[in-house]
Amino acid sequence: MRKLFYSGLSLLFIVSILAVNGLELQAQFHYLPEDWKTVTQDVMTNPDTNKVNSIISISRIAMLDYFYGRNPAKLKIIEDVLESIRKSSEKIGYLHGQNMYLLIKSRLLNLQGEDSIALRVYDQAMKFYKTSKPYYTAAAFYFQSGSWQFRTHSKDIFVADSSYYKNALAYFISVNNTLAQASLRRAIAFIYIKDGQTSLAEHELTELYKFQEKINDSSRHKTSDLLAHCYAITGRFNNAISAALQSLNYSISINDTVDFGLYFYRLGRITYNIHELDKGTNFLKQSLRMFELQCDTSMIIHINSIICQEGLMPQKKYQQALTLMLDVVKKYPSGAKDDKVLNRDVINTLAECYYQTGQPALAEKYYLIELGFVNNQGASFEKKIPIYFDVGMFYLRQGNLEKAKDFFQQTLTLSELTNSLPAIRDVQLQLFKVDSIQGNYASAIAHYQAYKIVTDSMFSEAKSNQVSELEIQYGTKQKEKELQLLTKQSELQAVAIQQGKIIRNATIAGAIMLMILALVFFSRYQIKHRANTELSKKQEEINLKNNELEKNIEDKNKLLDEKEWLIKEIHHRVKNNLQIVISLLNTQSNYLKTKEAIAAISESRHRMQAVSLVHVKLYESENAMSVSMKSYIPELAEHLSTSFDSASAINFELDIDDVYLNIMRAVPIGLILNEIITNAIKHAFAHVEGATVLVRMKKKENDEIMLNIKDNGKGLPGHFFDGERNSMGILLIEGLTRQIEGKLEYENDGGASFNITFKND
Repeated sequence: MRKLFYSGLSLLFIVSILAVNGLELQAQFHYLPEDWKTVTQDVMTNPDTNKVNSIISISRIAMLDYFYGRNPAKLKIIEDVLESIRKSSEKIGYLHGQNMYLLIKSRLLNLQGEDSIALRVYDQAMKFYKTSKPYYTAAAFYFQSGSWQFRTHSKDIFVADSSYYKNALAYFISVNNTLAQASLRRAIAFIYIKDGQTSLAEHELTELYKFQEKINDSSRHKTSDLLAHCYAITGRFNNAISAALQSLNYSISINDTVDFGLYFYRLGRITYNIHELDKGTNFLKQSLRMFELQCDTSMIIHINSIICQEGLMPQKKYQQALTLMLDVVKKYPSGAKDDKVLNRDVINTLAECYYQTGQPALAEKYYLIELGFVNNQGASFEKKIPIYFDVGMFYLRQGNLEKAKDFFQQTLTLSELTNSLPAIRDVQLQLFKVDSIQGNYASAIAHYQAYKIVTDSMFSEAKSNQVSELEIQYGTKQKEKELQLLTKQSELQAVAIQQGKIIRNATIAGAIMLMILALVFFSRYQIKHRANTELSKKQEEINLKNNELEKNIEDKNKLLDEKEWLIKEIHHRVKNNLQIVISLLNTQSNYLKTKEAIAAISESRHRMQAVSLVHVKLYESENAMSVSMKSYIPELAEHLSTSFDSASAINFELDIDDVYLNIMRAVPIGLILNEIITNAIKHAFAHVEGATVLVRMKKKENDEIMLNIKDNGKGLPGHFFDGERNSMGILLIEGLTRQIEGKLEYENDGGASFNITFKND
């Protein structure tokens, strides 16, 4: 009987898998296998190198889950799997497995903030790999170690990264592995960017893209994306848009959607820089959608903070920005906190929001927390620059000019070291304002001229009127002092100086002033005319790029609509196939003689009908990914009621909340309902008047769903509670409950009562 049950259950699982096979989106993510415990126990019992390599892969997947979600449950899994790697590798003397254990262990310690211990463990692995044969293993190690050390965000480690990558690159060049060469060259260029060497990075990426086109490397969209980032840092936003679009278009052409979130994020940041706020926000919302699918909490929080700071606040929507950020913290509490401290994106955004909504005390509190992060944790220059600038802006608006100037000077120093032109532009403008308020006009002019030089190199915009006005103001004050002195001298010498000389001097002075004013007005006219011409050209280019962006978005939406149509068509075909199977079972039952065989065929037919009804609902629904239980359960009950002669006298009472289940939950729940209701119809109501079956499905707290099926029949037999449950029906119910990770309870309460509680993930 048990063997027959497992065979039947396997058949149902296979049918279900075939039915939903076409519904899975081709999202290229990794998931931890459900049988990881069985795999690790097997490798401990009968270890070999292939099995060790398989659990090494499991540990990496668990590491990804832990990194993105910071799920404490995954941490225990990683530790158990790592221990299996260590023990099984030592048992068979597998050196690569022993050292992979050390390398993955060091990564885990690094993610937990235990850098000193992580480095000691890492050094143990390094001693093996540096002397290992063949050299390919060592090259792969250099590649891995570069990625690992990069997470410490240390300036010294960037140099070490470059040397590791270059060592690996030399080997891959010697064996003519072109794809590995491309990956390493892109990693080296990224380090150049982080190290402030943008010209080197741009040259390396440009040459790399040509190389990838030559070898037809399908990952070249990653290179053009990094090139877009490089252009954006140096303020060449038109080039940045072109490179970002190139990445998006190519990834669409090869159907590689993994990095769509990053590409839309890049386009959003660039369009914010050219002051297209609505378009930038739309791009970032597209990016959010992608990262939500990947459950990347860190990027979800970061993008929301960017929308607040660069999309809403420039439009003075401060309260809307504050509400959005507080909602994000509430929705993602585990991601918005790190060791019980709000993360930097959240802190920075809340600080600015509180200031703009009239709460300066709260704003200063968060700014000081943010300063503590970067000063105590050795943050990179790239992270310090925006934080120092924001704190400087806070003190400037509070009227504390000395503190503001100090933070602006620190920002300028770091920006010049990293060659970050947008940062240099912004801080030069703020230093100009501080010096103007303090009356340091010569210094203010110098800062403003530097600001305009950077701005012109980035945007080719006109010279600002403020410099000329300040020069005139400064020059006029000097002339007024000289004129006052001449006036006093002329009064003292009025008797001695002839009237004609006074008139002559006044005429000459007037002519000179008129000439100066004429030259100033003419110069300003020429500058304005030239600037307007350049601005018109730039606006035309931007309009062309925007039109191209809108066309790409329309194409993408069309593809999404086509995909949803295909999913519905698959549901329809699966439903038809299941109906064919049901018809075959009906035909087969006509040729059977024994009651047991006919009953088995009938039960299988009802189960197939329960699964088929799920696909019918998915096909009819606007949302092809979930089933409405409020619609599904009444139809299933109606079907069962009409399938049995005795069921016509049974009253069905339904109390169903508005619950939607995905197909991985809906199919098992449909089969469970089929088994329990069928059993009640067949066995519960012998000699019972007023037969009633009550089906309730209720939402509970924490996304839990409670399913209760109860009848007023004769109840469950006594041996049922003594562990003697060998029928296929109850074993199927228990197996399906485990499949949805639910909890099954049953009792006699004026009849049989079954309670199943499960999570609606």
